[in-house]
Amino acid sequence: MRKADDSIRPGQGLKTEKMPGHWVLARLGKRVLRPGGMQLTRKMLEALRIERDDDVVEFAPGMGVTARLTIELNPKSYTGVERDEVAARSVSG
Repeated sequence: MRKADDSIRPGQGLKTEKMPGHWVLARLGKRVLRPGGMQLTRKMLEALRIERDDDVVEFAPGMGVTARLTIELNPKSYTGVERDEVAARSVSG
């Protein structure tokens, strides 16, 4: 998995007034889009206790911050489900 590229523009082709709110925030530079930010993200992952025999599915991985943290925990598998093709490319690698 590669690091998110700052040049990637999620919601590409959408007018700002029709764009999902989390993509507007991402375009403004916010990289952890979960309420509670990175602190809550790390706490959530700790509480999940992901282990090597776990299959993980993340809906809307967005810019891939939580995806990268999850993969560092070495689950059996990780699948991100993202409808925005530009965002999906930023997470895959």
